[in-house]
Amino acid sequence: MRSLQARYILFLCLPCIVASALAGNETVLATTIERGEDFAIYSSTVQSLDPDGKTSTRTNRFTLMENALNYQDDSGQWVQSDDLIESFPDGAIARRGPNKAVFSPELNTADVFDVQCSNGKRITGGIRAIQITDTATGATAVLARVKASAIGKLLPPNTLLYEDCMEGLGASVVLTWRHNLFAQDVVLNERPILPEGFDPATTTLEVVTEFTQIPAPEVVSVAAENNGGQKDDLTFILVI
Repeated sequence: MRSLQARYILFLCLPCIVASALAGNETVLATTIERGEDFAIYSSTVQSLDPDGKTSTRTNRFTLMENALNYQDDSGQWVQSDDLIESFPDGAIARRGPNKAVFSPELNTADVFDVQCSNGKRITGGIRAIQITDTATGATAVLARVKASAIGKLLPPNTLLYEDCMEGLGASVVLTWRHNLFAQDVVLNERPILPEGFDPATTTLEVVTEFTQIPAPEVVSVAAENNGGQKDDLTFILVI
């Protein structure tokens, strides 16, 4: 059994007491100083009792940085993101993070996933087929397409499974949601049989996913020095 993965990564402030602990003669108090979408600032205060009975205090502070670490709840407060997919009448929804997503209960539909990024941009689409391409000849053949009906089921806390969902090849599709990552995995339940004329040594297996809506790409050009000290213009295309 072989697993193919197509991953889409989304790159996507009130003080509160986090923890209080007593260790021997030391009392540790940790607090959250500030939160934002991609960071949290923590402070810890350690009070210790010296042998002569005097109390000393040490204070430390650190910043945790991570994409989509926190989101604003209905009251506008920053809270920690949760890797959770929940059922709702039209399928399933991930809403406990700065990036949101709605998932269709049916795999054979235009928009299996509808991702709303924290910057307001949307990514929608879904898997369509499994195909092969012989890189030596350029020949391509479709091995399987999504069945006429393929209903998914929620596997808590953050996974959707569309089991045995392809016509022509035993395969399942798994969608995984995390606060800073969205993954589409195709799990093959049987070994594909290559049509005549395809060389196993030069043939690749491909998952065809259609994006029905993506942000307009942003082209960024920068100047960089090459090994000879000359300036070269480099062009990057940013999708999100």
